Amino acid sequence: MQLKSLLLYRYLNRFSALADQLLVSGGNFLIVIICANLLSIAEQGKFVYIFSSYMAVLLLNIGIFYQGAAILAPNKKSSYLSNLAKLQAVLALIFALVAVIFWRFIGPLLNWQPSIIELSLLFVYLVGQQLADFSRRSAYIFYSSTRAMLYSISLYPLRLLILLIVRPSNVSQVLIIMIITEIFSAASVVKYIGRYDSFDCWWSEVKAHISYSKFFIYCAPLGWLWIYIPVFILGYMTDKDQVAILVTIRGLTNMANVFMEQIENKSVNEWSKINFNGGSSAVEKNIKSLIAKASLIWISIFLVFIILGQEIISIALGQVYAQYWTILIYGWVAFGLYFLSRVMGIKYRIQGDNKIEYVGYFFGVLISTGLSIALIYFYGIYGAAFVYIMAPIGVIITQQLYIKNYR
Repeated sequence: MQLKSLLLYRYLNRFSALADQLLVSGGNFLIVIICANLLSIAEQGKFVYIFSSYMAVLLLNIGIFYQGAAILAPNKKSSYLSNLAKLQAVLALIFALVAVIFWRFIGPLLNWQPSIIELSLLFVYLVGQQLADFSRRSAYIFYSSTRAMLYSISLYPLRLLILLIVRPSNVSQVLIIMIITEIFSAASVVKYIGRYDSFDCWWSEVKAHISYSKFFIYCAPLGWLWIYIPVFILGYMTDKDQVAILVTIRGLTNMANVFMEQIENKSVNEWSKINFNGGSSAVEKNIKSLIAKASLIWISIFLVFIILGQEIISIALGQVYAQYWTILIYGWVAFGLYFLSRVMGIKYRIQGDNKIEYVGYFFGVLISTGLSIALIYFYGIYGAAFVYIMAPIGVIITQQLYIKNYR
């Protein structure tokens, strides 16, 4: 009976992890699709810029909190979660303010002059979404994937439903809907923040955590930059309409992030525990199996995109986007290469090498910057799309050279 209960628990935990990733990746995927159909190209361009801000703070928070915590948590005491939550509350305010200042001064260079209302809503949205993400992602590490799934259920279905009912016509209305739907998950962090601990104890544990996570933190802005540099250079050289088309079409491939998120949130935690208990060969076996299965899925979807890509874009986004349908092919090839670079980086991270992702992303930024300037100048939006293929190739080559020569 006890064995059956254990097997049932493991099954439900696996199912809830997959369901959670489907809710998050599927939710973000559908939000992009809905906004592309409801907003003008110009307003969709603003939404893309706003979403890039969210991705920036998300990657920073992943580097600061979750990558290190997934490895350290099995050996930490109960105050660890509370201390991280307090740090997240402070950083959420700081990161949101930095994003607002960035768009206030850099936005005009990228063909967006944000209004005071847009900037104010952006600030509130980013603070709330960071806290909501903390509730969900920390649940994987400290509680269970079922708890994480419940946070996602409270956010994404409601967000999608309101978008479909209200049918916003500008980005400010979209942000208001996003803010309303993140309140419950964001407020859940308060119960962790409210747990009392002395400042010295808090700072001691936070300082130790940040020291361990320093290369994850260095890596976070680089991981964002090599993905978004083509977007910003395209916006500077052309306009935000081209940015909207590029990112929205590439966004169709982001549904596959359900697997990447599954790895980052759940598998890393499990593999870290296995590796911590001396099972490095089992981790290696799991990763090889994962890559083999993912390759079969990737090839199948690639063939579908080759045959039906234009029809898919036309149905999902409309004729304005359909004429650029080959960007979907570029995006799917790029995602496959990005997946490989991430999995290899995660493997070495679990084995104790905190530097490899930082080194890979550093050269990824250099490659992305150089190629973006050259290729966008000559080939416009298609040049930007091609950069996404070359940058992860550079990251993979850099990772392997680092392992060969410096490990």
